[in-house]
Amino acid sequence: MSGRFRLAPSPLVGVTDVAWNRFLGVMHVQAINAVSTSGGFGCFDLRPRRLAEIRIMRDVKLERRSRDEDLGGKRAVYVGEFVSSTREAFLNSFPMQLDAFVKSNRLYDIVLRQELHRPEGVSRSGALAILHRGGKGALATWPEKALEETKALFERANLIF
Repeated sequence: MSGRFRLAPSPLVGVTDVAWNRFLGVMHVQAINAVSTSGGFGCFDLRPRRLAEIRIMRDVKLERRSRDEDLGGKRAVYVGEFVSSTREAFLNSFPMQLDAFVKSNRLYDIVLRQELHRPEGVSRSGALAILHRGGKGALATWPEKALEETKALFERANLIF
């Protein structure tokens, strides 16, 4: 396939492959083997609490709270253990990270359509970015209590779909 790459298929109903891949690019926020200051794993900064919700981690507990002035708010850092893998394997596997990101977004998309209120000016992709970064509480208090890094991610993701 000279000079071409294959688009990842969209897992979301009504979202084109092109839009999904643009969203993936925006949500890819750090190196594949990175762990963020908030304890998020891999290129999508997948947080331990969400990984536990989608059954990729277990025994997740609060490790510490810290003030991160550079990122605009308090940081709750959670830790836990991986269920079917190891931390190292997850951090070195884009396919594992992508699978987790897809699973998380599929579930958030269902909840978004069935239960949650999307604030005015927040598109579907924008809402998924907020949910990814801070969960249901972040969307419920948007934008009043939003952290700066969440606002920045939202700005890049909003209106993709």
